[in-house]
Amino acid sequence: MKNRKITTLFFLGSLVVLGSIMSCTTKKNTFFYRAYHGTTARFNIYFNGSESYKEAEELINTSVRDNYTAILPVFPIPLKTEALKASAQLDRSIEKASKAIKKHSMFIKGVEYCKPIDDCYLLMGQSYYQRQDFSDALSVFSYIINTHPKGNVWSNAHTWKARTNLAMGRVGEAEVLLEEGRLPVANSKNEKYKQHWEATFSEFLLMQKDYEQATIYLVELLKHKHMKKDFKTRIHFILGQTYQLLGQRKDAAEHYTVVLKRNPVYEMDFNATINLALCGGSDKKSKNTAREKLQKMLKDGRNEQYKDQIFYALAQLDLRDEKMQAAINNLEASVYWSINNPYQKTVSALELAEIYFDNNQFVESQKYYDTIVTIIPATFPNYTEIKDRSVILKNLVENLLLVKTQDSLQRIAAMDEKERLVYIDQLIADYNLREQERIADEEEKARMMENTKKTSAGRTSSGTGTWVFYNPTQMRLGSQEFRKRWGNRTLEDYWFLSDVELMVSFDDNTASTEDNAEDGNETQSKSASTSSRTSDPQSRKYYLQDLPTTEEQIQTSNELIATGLYNSGIIYSDDLYDYPKAIAQWEEFLKRFPEHKLKAPVCFQLYETYAYLQDAEKSDYYKNIILQQFPNSNYARIIQDPDYYKEYERRQKESETFYVSVYNAYEQEDYVNTIQLANTGLETYPSSPVSAKFDYLKAISLGKLYGNDTLIPLLTAIIKNYPTTEIDTAATQLLEYLKQLQSQQPIATLSDTTTGIQESGPVYTYNEQSFHFIIIIANIKEVKIDQLKGHLNNFDKEFFRLQQFDISSFYIDDVQQMVTVSRFDNKSKAMDYYHLLTTDTKYVGYLRDTPNTKVYAISDANYTAFFRQKDKRALYDAFFKEYYLK
Repeated sequence: MKNRKITTLFFLGSLVVLGSIMSCTTKKNTFFYRAYHGTTARFNIYFNGSESYKEAEELINTSVRDNYTAILPVFPIPLKTEALKASAQLDRSIEKASKAIKKHSMFIKGVEYCKPIDDCYLLMGQSYYQRQDFSDALSVFSYIINTHPKGNVWSNAHTWKARTNLAMGRVGEAEVLLEEGRLPVANSKNEKYKQHWEATFSEFLLMQKDYEQATIYLVELLKHKHMKKDFKTRIHFILGQTYQLLGQRKDAAEHYTVVLKRNPVYEMDFNATINLALCGGSDKKSKNTAREKLQKMLKDGRNEQYKDQIFYALAQLDLRDEKMQAAINNLEASVYWSINNPYQKTVSALELAEIYFDNNQFVESQKYYDTIVTIIPATFPNYTEIKDRSVILKNLVENLLLVKTQDSLQRIAAMDEKERLVYIDQLIADYNLREQERIADEEEKARMMENTKKTSAGRTSSGTGTWVFYNPTQMRLGSQEFRKRWGNRTLEDYWFLSDVELMVSFDDNTASTEDNAEDGNETQSKSASTSSRTSDPQSRKYYLQDLPTTEEQIQTSNELIATGLYNSGIIYSDDLYDYPKAIAQWEEFLKRFPEHKLKAPVCFQLYETYAYLQDAEKSDYYKNIILQQFPNSNYARIIQDPDYYKEYERRQKESETFYVSVYNAYEQEDYVNTIQLANTGLETYPSSPVSAKFDYLKAISLGKLYGNDTLIPLLTAIIKNYPTTEIDTAATQLLEYLKQLQSQQPIATLSDTTTGIQESGPVYTYNEQSFHFIIIIANIKEVKIDQLKGHLNNFDKEFFRLQQFDISSFYIDDVQQMVTVSRFDNKSKAMDYYHLLTTDTKYVGYLRDTPNTKVYAISDANYTAFFRQKDKRALYDAFFKEYYLK
């Protein structure tokens, strides 16, 4: 018995010694070392890290809100602020993986002999991916691919690297990696790796909009066993969406039916139900069944927040039946009820905008585009094109309204006084009536929303409630009335196009048409006139104050009309390709202003447009006008010599190159040479667009040499000679500054004024790549600073455990302290911290209840300016909102 105890103790002691020896040795490739390090790494450190990763993955997946207006991604990516809420778990995974690699890696002569180490590297890369630190994730996956080609995760690392590139929008790089990994994955015995590759390749095809190929791979993906239930349900839903997009409604319906049988989350269940209804047959009975089902869903209290989607689905049925007005009504209802779903609101408003656009109703279309640009998510498909079209239509509508405004004003001005006053009184009466309707509508909207909330909260146990739209007392809010009084009201800046509203538009810009070069008395008179203006639409004076009654005012009004007609024609032609409307605007221009200074360019536009439309007779007509009435113009030269334009362009480029030499002389403060070169430029290129710049640099250089007395008359001449140009704007601003300077102090030289302008430059500058800090400005009467610093320290330990931050504080005035968290490599890293901090409820949530507390991300340069310039601190709030939050 005694000998047995001795033997046991000896054996245990040997194991301890052997373990101690082996735990410190990773450079010997023997069975015992591999077994020890492999077992310890996998079942201790890696296991804990893997469990932490699973927690993070579950937390992230529950935070995702899918956009059901588009085909769902195979792998949803949440907002980064949501992903960072799992930082504690993900950082722990990275920490555990790093620890296992450091203590147990047996990387000898380019080969890793501890098998779990590959898994640790992969876990680290996956954790960076889930944190959305994609650059770090790519580095880890690349390391696995380059240094562990015989490892057990090599093929899956290719897939993960491809998936990371897809998340970054690098589709080309992802395709190469997926093709490189295709054969190794196919030869792999790991079923999960094959599943992951097929899912990622399907994602790639969906991003490429190759839907037919995507369905093939998605169907193959469903054949895999041991797929997670929610993920498999998601793939069925994506297949339903894809088949629906391809017009294969029967196949789509089959997959939506499977989704509903798998008991998905309610939002997916709801959307599958809607899509299944839309996938019904094309016969009348099927359509009526689908419509009845959707209308029944409207009455279900559970669907209060989804009414926008139901109305959108009803609109799709209307469009399929070619019921355009009903479709418009339902789309407007969808926009109205879309409160917390910017994607659906954007989709519905965009469809309305495009319906009007396709019908050449550009004014109506612009109103909806104007709404879209305020709500459209940056990730929305064709985001840039939508924004661009909005700008085009905005410019078009401004020019159309300019013409209508001036026509209305001239028509009223032409009335006799009695007729004019009667007409204005009617405008005021119409305005009052509309105001009453607007107020009543807004009040009714508020009541409807309140009723909706009560209905949702107090619905019966069966899950249904009485919806206000189906209450007989609310029937006037039906299709036509809804569109007339509600839908457009919430969407447009110009909710009706009547003379009174056009006058409001005119009221904002009339003053800009006044001559800038008025003397002192005229300026005072203008100031007094401006101060006596009224903005009250219920006053007669409001409508009388801008009427063009003198010959000079009528001439100014006519110039605005001419400008609107010419510009709208250009927009119709060059941006919208609506040539008939462009022709109509330009021919109206010539009819109303046959001797206008823009006659030559208008005739040239008509000549080219008719030539493009192959109307030789009309094209020749306008060509002959140019050749006979403007024989020496560039337009005539271009018509006579098609190569003239090439020569004209060459001269333009030559003049621009020469201008660079003039500007370089000015930059080197060689003002005498600048004046000489500018004179040469003016003589050599007399009609060039850069002539204004030559004159401007010449004037500034003369001012540098001889003072502001010389400069002021030169600037006045430039403003007169080059109106409505960028040089005109610059010269006007400088002239106003110099005149103010004259009235306040003795005449200064231009160098003095330039210094003054520079000193009034921006206090804060934007540099997203510089080092950043997080600062918290707190009132010591509201926040205990030491306690706050402790909470920040705990916050950092949980969410940023892999980073080392310094937390400091100091007084910036008698009652405020500035707490600084430093430092971050760039703006992006600082904003990750900012977003997580400002949404935290566990550690610093109480800061939201302290009204004087401010939290900012700030660059190192702006940090210094903020601290030193006490009187400029308040300016940083607007700067931060513009450059960091907008």
